Amino acid sequence: MPRSAPTLANDSFAAISPHAERSLQASAQAVAAVLDDRGGRPLLLESVSPVLVPALRRTDPRCNALVVNWDTNPRLELTGDWEEYLGRLTGSQRADVRRLARRGAEMQLRSVYQADEVAASTRLSLEQRRRVWSESGLADKMSPFQRGPAWDEFLVDAAGALAGAGLALVDELVWEGHVVASTLWLQRGDWLLGYHRAAERSQMKFGQIFDVLLLQDAIGRGVRTIEMGRGSEAWKYHLGATDVAVCDVVVGHARLATLATMVARVTPFLARRLVGRSASRSSTAGPPPSPRTATPTTPAGPPPSAIAQDG
Repeated sequence: MPRSAPTLANDSFAAISPHAERSLQASAQAVAAVLDDRGGRPLLLESVSPVLVPALRRTDPRCNALVVNWDTNPRLELTGDWEEYLGRLTGSQRADVRRLARRGAEMQLRSVYQADEVAASTRLSLEQRRRVWSESGLADKMSPFQRGPAWDEFLVDAAGALAGAGLALVDELVWEGHVVASTLWLQRGDWLLGYHRAAERSQMKFGQIFDVLLLQDAIGRGVRTIEMGRGSEAWKYHLGATDVAVCDVVVGHARLATLATMVARVTPFLARRLVGRSASRSSTAGPPPSPRTATPTTPAGPPPSAIAQDG
């Protein structure tokens, strides 16, 4: 078995959003197909719905799945216009959003759709986030997968390819001629998933202003669901998001015990997440209780298999 497996490789886009139950079977089939192409070698899937695990087993009995981490993916459901959105917030949330929207009036929100421009913007965003995190003493919080040039090249290429298929775009916040915040979105119809985000740290609160302007723009474009990305940062809930349970899963044709051994040997970062878990324990067990974690039943989003094929 190559020492490069399991990896967060290009193949991870094969299951970029198995949140939608209507596309669950297509998601499982896409992952099973990728595993076949890899000869059954292990693959790490990030932030997938827990319901993908049993679906994958039903699709191909050779497939085993080892859950190595539980997390939350805050989701924002948008219905109606801007004023209706504001009406669903608390009084303090509404006042903050309106204040940030006023501050953002002097800034420019720019959307990038062309494949080469999306790739270039993604590269600059990766450099910006790495610099900001380093200056803030947060560099060690980044996944080891995301610290080296290989990850940058993968994401830049994937973003460009997905944009070329009409499945990705980048939104940028421009102030005084400089891009101070950006988000790489995966898109399908009225659904958006924020995959990568960067913002300059400043008393101007660029990140918060950016979020509010993005919401205004998304509502105006008819977006109905925004997946805000894993992690329980307070600002997501302040905008009205609610949690959906997600997990990181290592999948492959090997036995669960073998997958666990390989994870421990190849990727110590993931192995630390396995402390206290038995390799033979059922990998469909639910996440630890969280006051913000809703039952992992999920509304529809884009078919992951379509993203994998088109991208």
